[in-house]
Amino acid sequence: MPNPSFRSSIVVARAPEVLYDMVSDITRMGEWSPVCTAGWWDEGDGPRVGAWFTGHNETPERT
Repeated sequence: MPNPSFRSSIVVARAPEVLYDMVSDITRMGEWSPVCTAGWWDEGDGPRVGAWFTGHNETPERT
């Protein structure tokens, strides 16, 4: 197989603005990620371009 590929898609019945608000807020990542257990904005920041955040990930092998 010289060029294997895979493609998949999913339709999410929400307005793009609603989805962007959800996935751009790092404090909500634990709702969807099996690895990310917490996230917070650094220095009281929030979801904006250039904002910094800290995340906490856990797997069976490490934290």
